Amino acid sequence: MKAAARVERSAAIRQPAPAVTDPYAALAPYYDLLAPEAGDDLDLYADLAQRSGGDVLELGTGTGRLLVPLAMMGYTVTGIDQSEAMLAIARQRAEAAHTSVELVRAGMTDYRLARRFGLVICAHDTFLHLTEQEQQLQALRLAAGCLAPRGCIVLDLPALGGEWGAWEPGVRPLELAWSGESPSGERVQHFTTFVADAARQVRTVTHLIDVIGTGGVVRRLSAEFSLRFIAPGELPLLVQAAGLHLADIWGDYDRAPFTADSRRMLALIKE
Repeated sequence: MKAAARVERSAAIRQPAPAVTDPYAALAPYYDLLAPEAGDDLDLYADLAQRSGGDVLELGTGTGRLLVPLAMMGYTVTGIDQSEAMLAIARQRAEAAHTSVELVRAGMTDYRLARRFGLVICAHDTFLHLTEQEQQLQALRLAAGCLAPRGCIVLDLPALGGEWGAWEPGVRPLELAWSGESPSGERVQHFTTFVADAARQVRTVTHLIDVIGTGGVVRRLSAEFSLRFIAPGELPLLVQAAGLHLADIWGDYDRAPFTADSRRMLALIKE
């Protein structure tokens, strides 16, 4: 019989949470409807965690999409996120799974943890929320300081081809990204648009969530944030400037070589 869930708030050396508006507060209740469940990326991280033989730290853990399944596999896991709304759902997910996770409210550049980790992951596009190079360097250096001997960092970044290749200025048309039903039976529609700034490699993305209740009454929620993309030629220089070593770049979660046709850019980083 499984033990009752034990969701630890943190064994961290705590820092005051930054007083910023949470852009994910509106999205959090619907985030797991819009985002895919753990898939091929989970298999990759589980394999790397096994090879590292250490604890796992996830930067920007969100609703625990990866963290909770890793905990269920027996790994000791810690997740940090700046959004209290997202962390609340991660706690609920861990409790429902009867597993133990450690969750810390902090940003990727301002946490302090006493433990060392064999694997530090920053999953699907999360690193893009750092919109200045100095923030990116600080995040990499901080993650490196958390590594156990022979540990590694993995950044999952989008390649700049395909859907990410459009950098013309101007506002994009509003697109329907997802439509479906919530667990409570409400009809939900998710629309997105963005403005590109090629000079800064930044997209300002707007998410609109329309919740259609009984009688056709629509409640609209919105969130906006900026994402800074990293070019393939920039990545090795960024890692080197942080005092680290880019051990490999993969083009997918099966660790295929990164090429011009790749949709993802997964960086394996070591000290």
